[in-house]
Amino acid sequence: MNGNYKRKTGRIFVILFIGLLYVNTAYCSIKSDSSKFINFDTAYNTKAGDQVLAAIGKKQITVREFLTSYEFGPSFTKRKKHSKRLYLRFMINEKLLALYGYSLDIDTTQEVKNLLGAISGDIASDAMFMNKIFNKIKVPKAELDSALRENQITYEIKWLYAPNIDSLKFFRLKLAAGISFGTLFTEQLKRDSVFSDQRSMKIGKFKLSSRNPVLSKVVDTLKAGEISKPVKAPDGYYIVKLVDVWKNEILTQTMKEKELHDSRLVIKRDKSDKLSDVYVQRLMLKYNPVIKGRAFDLLKAYIGSYVLTKKKYADWKLSARLKSELNHFSKKNIKDIKLISLSNGELTLDDFINWYKVRENYLQFNKKNFNTFSASLGKMIWQMVRDHLLIHQAYNEGYLNRKLVKEQIGWWKDKIVYAVVRDRLAHSVGLNIESPHYLQSKYTNKRHKLLAKVLHKVLALREKYKIKINYRLLNRIEVQTKDDPQAVFFYIVKEGGTYPHPAYPSIDLSWQRWE
Repeated sequence: MNGNYKRKTGRIFVILFIGLLYVNTAYCSIKSDSSKFINFDTAYNTKAGDQVLAAIGKKQITVREFLTSYEFGPSFTKRKKHSKRLYLRFMINEKLLALYGYSLDIDTTQEVKNLLGAISGDIASDAMFMNKIFNKIKVPKAELDSALRENQITYEIKWLYAPNIDSLKFFRLKLAAGISFGTLFTEQLKRDSVFSDQRSMKIGKFKLSSRNPVLSKVVDTLKAGEISKPVKAPDGYYIVKLVDVWKNEILTQTMKEKELHDSRLVIKRDKSDKLSDVYVQRLMLKYNPVIKGRAFDLLKAYIGSYVLTKKKYADWKLSARLKSELNHFSKKNIKDIKLISLSNGELTLDDFINWYKVRENYLQFNKKNFNTFSASLGKMIWQMVRDHLLIHQAYNEGYLNRKLVKEQIGWWKDKIVYAVVRDRLAHSVGLNIESPHYLQSKYTNKRHKLLAKVLHKVLALREKYKIKINYRLLNRIEVQTKDDPQAVFFYIVKEGGTYPHPAYPSIDLSWQRWE
């Protein structure tokens, strides 16, 4: 169902950054504002962000939602004239399809409830960390000055992505045969149906080292024009080229203020990560979680039946272990069996299974041998406990009821319901959007059928629901990039929380096929 939220497309070197740090005061009180123009900070720190930019039936798109979606969204609209209008048009399309989904009660399905629950918990726990830790951190002037000097150095980098060793071998043989990096780079864009900005970037040295230390270490060893040795990453292999490097000797006051602002956020993020680890450790000590051995063995056998090959399952004698452990427990429903004991309660097998199902596309078992499989499952259990304690703490302290938390959850609910509708339309023409083969040429006709089906549905919904847009308000909204043919897309992933997902909901990349 989750389409773009779960697909892995070889983007380990895209910017990985906690979205909330971009809005460092997002959970502060809202002030009034009467200024002519509205930017991101204004939208989050004044009542200007509450203004309704567009109404679609009973659904509304506020200035805050639009700016958040736009700034964290794909760049194809930013390359076109009237970028803001075009982006808003596609946001409205998604809201229309979400309204259609609500009419089908899609939001009441267990799948949607589970996914929204995971995102809600993550947003609430982030708000708690923001309030308790991040907003209280002070950054020394010396650290800011150092960051500013480093960020005057800009890298332009490109990379070749190989999902497996065979693909890597192909690139290495071609390079050894004298085929240029540029030729291979262009060929991979066509082959993988991706855009140049999904395999390249221009970025300051400090930002790169803070946001992607792995890539930064590789680039630091290169001179302009040089190509790196293959780099192993969790999702495959990368060959990186430092296309160019330069130093911006002169910064305007506006540029300097922006760089200082961004650098302060990055430094605070790094410091807050360490303090957050301490906070989690204290929670663990307070609630003293203990894994129940027999329940762990039962879970191991149960999960193994789904994720292991038949041969490994048989070789490790997990079927016999499953029967043995089931005989020990008297409960008819194994999901009710206690897996974790806490000083204030317990977590069951069902709690873990529900937690795992929502995150399974982001989790990997080490299946090398029985011991590594057991260890990786144990690590996941502790991750589940950590997530549970953080979310429980955030809920108890009322963060779920905070205005901006509720607002963001509403955005995600609309996006999830829309995604279900989109996937159902895709399935109706024989397409699986979650498949890595979705963009292959053999599915071109089916993609055209899907495009036509979505178009007809959107046109029908535009007739059904009244749409009102405040264009004067739209003109007052300031964005970082618009009407720029060179606009670059940074896919921003919200990492380190209780559920991995894009920093904020934004429009699907697939809307560019409507142009």
